[in-house]
Amino acid sequence: MGARWRQLASVVTVLGLVAPGSRAAGVAPKPPATPVRVVAELVEPGPATPHCGILHLLVVMRYKVVRVEAGAPGELLGSELDVAVSCPEQHGVRFVAGARHRLTLTTTRPWPTGSIVADPKRPKVSPGTWALEVASASEPASVREALTADGVLAFSDGSSVYRIHADGRFALDPLGISGRTVAGTWESDDDRVFVVTGKWGWVNGLSRDDDYRRMTLAVSVVPGEGPPPGMDGATLTRVYLVIEELVKITKAEHDRAASKPN
Repeated sequence: MGARWRQLASVVTVLGLVAPGSRAAGVAPKPPATPVRVVAELVEPGPATPHCGILHLLVVMRYKVVRVEAGAPGELLGSELDVAVSCPEQHGVRFVAGARHRLTLTTTRPWPTGSIVADPKRPKVSPGTWALEVASASEPASVREALTADGVLAFSDGSSVYRIHADGRFALDPLGISGRTVAGTWESDDDRVFVVTGKWGWVNGLSRDDDYRRMTLAVSVVPGEGPPPGMDGATLTRVYLVIEELVKITKAEHDRAASKPN
């Protein structure tokens, strides 16, 4: 066995996996010099812990490695790991089977406190690794990527949800039971600045029937971030948003913009 293979096998062993012929029984694994970063698909999410934050709970989840990014050899690809995640509800990502997360892992327990919560279906399983960081790995890298993959980019400013559809439609709706609405179209030359022409209204409140406006939005996806905490990660993306212009227009201007092909 060459020196390089011994080094690779050592890292695989540390992560709770045994490369064929790489470790004799009874040899204690040693942690890697640096944390391991991978993209992994969640196989077994583990139980919900709604009181985490009041109590410090570590939930054991099973992941399948789909990409190795830093600190570990390619032999990890396709392997399954039992990972302890500290207070999952506070990470701002969705812990559902099939979700892809970017994990920074260590084999040394990083917290002096915390009770381990095992999956009731696998009560005797103990974690082989510990998640230092958990982030969404399925967030789009750009507005164009979101429009191509999902047909819509949806994001929020905390009070409203903005939806930019790939077919040229635009919608704005309140997060609550009352608030501003916009229905219209958009155009963009660079997938960053979006000129929205729409009819404005109000849900559960008074509004004019002839309120037409042009709004210019500068939008860019926050790289490497998951969905906003407390939001539905299946529909919302974290973005930088600047409203660069908002002006009233006539119905004729609105209709001309609506008739343009996207």
